[in-house]
Amino acid sequence: MEELYGKSSLKVCICPNACGNLVRNTVGVPERLIVPCGNIDPDSLSATFTRRMLVGLNGATRGAISNAGLMEQANRAMGAGIEPGDTFDLFRCFVKLGMAVGRQPEQSIQDGVYGILNKSRKRLDNLGIYVYARDAYAAYPELDRDAAWNRYVLETAREAAAK
Repeated sequence: MEELYGKSSLKVCICPNACGNLVRNTVGVPERLIVPCGNIDPDSLSATFTRRMLVGLNGATRGAISNAGLMEQANRAMGAGIEPGDTFDLFRCFVKLGMAVGRQPEQSIQDGVYGILNKSRKRLDNLGIYVYARDAYAAYPELDRDAAWNRYVLETAREAAAK
């Protein structure tokens, strides 16, 4: 990101809320370029990124969840260590698996995100994702425990959604 900005005096306006945290965590804007503000300038980098993120998330959930709800859950997922590129795919899997068991899309995403964040098998079981921590750690010994859990849940969710 540093090379994108170089030595310019460009400042990036980042809102002090979930959307701002999402941009800060995902895009990797250098701290020296961040100017906190109450409103998002529609032409700023954060606004552009947030719009792109929302388009992708709306596509993954088929527009069934409000933008605020999507950004809240995406921020939680990324706080748990899920990569931004995987978030779309994971949300799509959660919605598909949740619909198969008669759950609302928002409920499905919440269960999936909380299941990952808290390593809650019960929440993931609600969606038909059956995982055990010991299997995750054995499958990805080169990763730390959190990253192994995240990767294993993602792969298991993809397999379950493909059926």
